[in-house]
Amino acid sequence: MKKAGDIANQIGGDSAGQKRMATALLRAAGMVRSAIEEGLFDDKERKVLQDAIAVLERGAKVRRQAASLKSKHEQAAEARRKDIRLRMSGTFVALSSIEERIALIAAVDSDRLKHAQIHTRRDVDDYFKESLNDLEWKLAQRDGDTGEVVTEAWSKFCEARQRLQDQHALVISRVRGALSQAK
Repeated sequence: MKKAGDIANQIGGDSAGQKRMATALLRAAGMVRSAIEEGLFDDKERKVLQDAIAVLERGAKVRRQAASLKSKHEQAAEARRKDIRLRMSGTFVALSSIEERIALIAAVDSDRLKHAQIHTRRDVDDYFKESLNDLEWKLAQRDGDTGEVVTEAWSKFCEARQRLQDQHALVISRVRGALSQAK
């Protein structure tokens, strides 16, 4: 049987999914145990089923251990994301103009701009928030000190900002036009 660490690293899902699987394995063991108690099986079949119960219970134990490991990984990842978000507050989060926000959206997910999904200031603000969340997640996946990761990303964004604004000038003017018509 695989070790808990291998399961935690190789099998997708979260710690809650691992706990659900452990519970399902224990339930299956209980159902087999109940079937044995009904007396439907001969000695050889009971032995096979008791061995199956032992395997199911070992599997449940390993899944509970994997759930614990996944939970620790999830907590560490969440702490890293929070730290990234905190470090982004003075840079990316502080972007306020339409031009800056559209540049960030373009840097994080340019498909939104290619498919003409942004027409109003509200669209800009909504997609900006989504882009911040996406960026936070992407930066949290990188190795290294969170401060250095955010500083490097900010530097790259600053280098590309004007180019991105020029590249998406049509979207910027469309949003500005919608703003002036709304007044």
